[in-house]
Amino acid sequence: AQSVWHAAVPAPTAVRDRVSRPKRLLRRVTAPHRRAPVRIAVGLAATLLLALGIGWTVLVRQADELPSQSYATAVGGAGSALLPDGSRVELGADSRITTFYTAKQRRVSVDFGEAYFSVSKDPQRPFLVAAGAMQVTAVGTAFNVRRHPDRVVVAVSEGKVELDSNEQHDSSRPYEIAPTPLQAGQQAVYN
Repeated sequence: AQSVWHAAVPAPTAVRDRVSRPKRLLRRVTAPHRRAPVRIAVGLAATLLLALGIGWTVLVRQADELPSQSYATAVGGAGSALLPDGSRVELGADSRITTFYTAKQRRVSVDFGEAYFSVSKDPQRPFLVAAGAMQVTAVGTAFNVRRHPDRVVVAVSEGKVELDSNEQHDSSRPYEIAPTPLQAGQQAVYN
């Protein structure tokens, strides 16, 4: 911005030179200043392009990520909802889930209670459900997740899912949970 400003406004010595020097010399001194409008235009165009680039980056990032949403039911109630990707969830009594969707991933957290998911197929964006220390990964299937204070129960009714630990692996633990596939008709309990 400073070089654009100096190109547009002649320095006081240049003005003094114009007055005191012969006409032949005057052309040399003023010739670069005729290009000042071009320099200003180039500087403004570069600034505008930079502002547009930053704005575009912010817009694309916001478009790729939907704000998180929570769905909940009362102690004596039940309910269902259509999720932003077209998947359906049915919540049992006293249940709550929270969704986190991006362009690359669909993530749902079962905060407490029970949720039955009918997942819409999208192989490019896995559907991940976190329930306590368990994570369920599905592409297009139907399964139930019931989260108790001391255990998580996952039952698959259609397709298949993969179970994995949602915790960071710690070398001090003598065991490690390997990813486990579950198919329709199977159930797993994690204590």
